Amino acid sequence: MMRENRYTFWVTISTFLIIVFGLGIFCGVLVGSRAARSTQTKIDINNMPLLSKTVQVVMDNYYRADLVTEENLAKAMLFGLDPYSTFFNKDEYKLFQDSTVGNYVGIGVTIGNDQSKRHVIVLQVFDKSPALRAGVEEGWEIVKINGSKLKSTDIDYVSSLLKGKENTSINLTFQHDGLFVDKTIVREQITINTVSSKNIDKYTYTRLSNFMPQSFEEMKNVINNFELSGSKGLILDLRRNPGGFVKSCIDISNLFLEPGTLAFTKDQAGRTEEIKTSGIRFEKPLVVLVDHFTASASEVLTGALQDRGVATVVGTRTFGKGLIQNIIPVPPFGVIKLTIQSYLTPNRNEVDVVGIKPDVEVSEGVDNFYPLDPKEDPFIQKAIEILKEK
Repeated sequence: MMRENRYTFWVTISTFLIIVFGLGIFCGVLVGSRAARSTQTKIDINNMPLLSKTVQVVMDNYYRADLVTEENLAKAMLFGLDPYSTFFNKDEYKLFQDSTVGNYVGIGVTIGNDQSKRHVIVLQVFDKSPALRAGVEEGWEIVKINGSKLKSTDIDYVSSLLKGKENTSINLTFQHDGLFVDKTIVREQITINTVSSKNIDKYTYTRLSNFMPQSFEEMKNVINNFELSGSKGLILDLRRNPGGFVKSCIDISNLFLEPGTLAFTKDQAGRTEEIKTSGIRFEKPLVVLVDHFTASASEVLTGALQDRGVATVVGTRTFGKGLIQNIIPVPPFGVIKLTIQSYLTPNRNEVDVVGIKPDVEVSEGVDNFYPLDPKEDPFIQKAIEILKEK
């Protein structure tokens, strides 16, 4: 079991970033003409002696000369801005695009960085996946791929290594509890089931693991069954949900929210734009469960449900990933994924770094990495207690 005081996960999951929204893309990765904006920072790129000297020092002294490439230096520079900005060469970008669909070829995990950003951690292992059958567990650190130590802990880069052609093998070395474990895993087509649901007492418990293209239909079925079952309340579990397609988030939000504000975006100049909902208000009692790993699109939905009084939020303060990236082509080299905006909740509260504070905090059991039996899960028990009061 991996405890939070050992690892606080940076849930920058490349599988769950791009979403199409109008002519651009919102709250994951934006694509298109909006990349060209006037800058408030004046830098003469023809007169940057520190950068030139730094590159020279690296070239002369870094212990792995084979890693000192223009691509890696570009990645390092962008990473110095924030953990979500990076460079993709053409092959990496192709893998990145392939990973933004509900199905892909891989081993069936999502990954993240620890707080130091020096380690890559298995955040989720999907049901019926090659990784699950191989005995991989959530919380394990990936230290080697095909016998080589990771050249970079950038999540997009490592994710691209885990993917490949169907029926090809990958050798992984994991570390957990001070032990090293080698696993040979055969890649296969992965189908992600993002929503699971069950009845607990007289209430409906639903876990949404991430926001993928199929998530809306899955959640819609849950809501339809909820209405037919006569359930007295709904528990929506967004713990360890790293976010995903915000198009999916917007659609799902319309299952709970009448016309109004979902979120605001804010750019470099401080300009804000409103993202709206257009659905039907959820009138039955609703509790949303969150934790340290609830991030990005999960925080968009949580913030809207909380600010607009539709749900009671229970758990711990969320991760605080409130930044928006844009895909900017840099031909003929590849593309840059660059942070260009942040987002705010309907009440205009900042999310990035700060996260969302729950209405009811739960301290017991927060260090448990694995989901518990509902009868032993203090988050779920607190949710049921609140639903009974309603």
